[in-house]
This record gives sequence, C-alpha cells and structure tokens, in this order.
Amino acid sequence: MRRLLVALFCCAATVCALSQSTPPKTDAPAAVEQEGRDGSSYKKAIIIIASNDTAGAAQESEWIRARYPGYRMGKQSTSFYNDKSYDVVHFTDAHDVKHTVYFDITSFYGRK
Repeated sequence: MRRLLVALFCCAATVCALSQSTPPKTDAPAAVEQEGRDGSSYKKAIIIIASNDTAGAAQESEWIRARYPGYRMGKQSTSFYNDKSYDVVHFTDAHDVKHTVYFDITSFYGRK
C-alpha cells in the first residue's frame, strides 16, 4: 500500500511540474525594432525571420500585441511585391483606430 501511495505521489508531482513548464520559444523575437521599418508600407515592412508559417504568424501577432494591447484582428491577406512575399494585416486598436501593418514573410512563406 505504501508503494502505491509513493507511486501516486510521484506521478502527481511529475504532472504538476510538467504543467508549469514554460512554453517553447518561437524563432527570433519579432519585437526587435528594425531601423526605418514601422510596417506602414511594403518598403517599410517588418521583416519576420521564421522557419515556418506557424512560427511566422506567431511573431506577427506578438509584434502587434506588443504595440497595440487589446487590438481586434481584422482581415489578413498575402501579397507579393518586388519578388517578395508579404502579409498585410488589418486590425483595430483598443481606441477603435484602424491600422494596417505590412510584414515581409519571404523567409518562411509556404514552409510547413
């Protein structure tokens, strides 16, 4: 009986420890400022470096969330300009101001 209780306690402790672990990090942080790039146009697009679409999309969301807390997502589209791939993201900030941000996604576009 004592062995069963010890085994149950060890299992419970392991589950608690695993549930409190930090989530895996995505690729390079998108929050780093890029000189002369504010995302206001194709030429000033925020460059996202990622290994795949999922990681890239997470970095886009992180960039917006860091600058516009409480934003509401609008439309998102992919477009091409000067042989590069872009995500064009439309959203509304917490003060009901609409924004459009351009992200250069050439590094990962189409990668799974």
